[in-house]
Order: sequence, then C-alpha cells, then structure tokens
Amino acid sequence: EARADIQIGAIRAASVSGVVLTSNGSPAGDALITLSSDAVSMGVSAVLAGTPPLMVSGHTLPDGTFMLPAVPPGPYTLQASAQDITVTAGMPTETAAMPLVVTGSDMSGITVVTAPPVTIEGGFVADAGVSQPLPPRLGVSASAVYGGLSRMNMSGNGTFRIAGMPGPVHLQVTGLPEG
Repeated sequence: EARADIQIGAIRAASVSGVVLTSNGSPAGDALITLSSDAVSMGVSAVLAGTPPLMVSGHTLPDGTFMLPAVPPGPYTLQASAQDITVTAGMPTETAAMPLVVTGSDMSGITVVTAPPVTIEGGFVADAGVSQPLPPRLGVSASAVYGGLSRMNMSGNGTFRIAGMPGPVHLQVTGLPEG
C-alpha cells in the first residue's frame, strides 16, 4: 500500500509556428515537422492517452510555413525533413534539428533551414616522433547531436568515410590502445 499526493494545476499549451527553408533558401513545402520531448530522453516520462508521450508532428504548407498547436511546456527537439527537388536528383532528404524550450507562451517566427546530409572523411596519422605503427583496428563512430542516428566506419588502411549523417555530429575514435 502506498500513498501519494499529486497536485494538478492548469498549464497553458502553446502553439509553435514558423517556416522551413531548404539549403538553397526556397520554402520547404510538405516538409515533415516533429517536436519531440527531451524530458523523455532525460529519464522523465509520463503515460498520456493518444500519441506517444509529448510528441507533436505535422507538415509544412506549400510556402514552408508550419504551426504545431497544443504543445505543453518543456524542452523539445524540433526536427524538419524536406526533399529539395532543386538539388541534384537522387540526393537524400535534407534535414535540420534544433533545441526548443516551450514555456507556455505561443512561439512564432521560428526559421528552420535544412541541409543535405554530411560526409565526413579523414585519415589517421601518428604524431611527429611516434615510432610505433598505428593500431590496425582504428575506427570512427559518428552520432547525430539531435535525432539519435549513428554510424561507424572501421578501416584497416588508416582512413575513414562516414556518409549520410545529418549535422551537427559527435565523432569518437575507436580502437585506440590504452594510454
């Protein structure tokens, strides 16, 4: 048996609105907009009826504008996904993500600019004066700052290439020896 006192107060849901533009500056018509709660990823969750906890989504109008109604206060990640038909045919979808804190007041005038996925290429070289060869299993893992996408590249020749990541990303070198 347990007892809990829960205070329930009125909160004001806000509307979040703005425009999505592609990397060439044109309006991103019919782009997917998703506002996901960061509170869920921080270990705080709630069971709500209807859609998954604290997630609101919609599409932009032909002029790139969007409006997401009834957003509860809290920290969110705003993501946009748009296909830019003026970019080279066959190019992947452009994306953007940004942190957003909703306080209960309507938010308008937000501009989101999408970008094509990034390709990260590089190589490993030893510092000057290091006589030992590079470890044979060096690799790089990349994870998107917003959105959770991650990829890994292992190469035995000292180079790496990771393609298709939405920026910005965190990079981590793997396979390094102790010290």
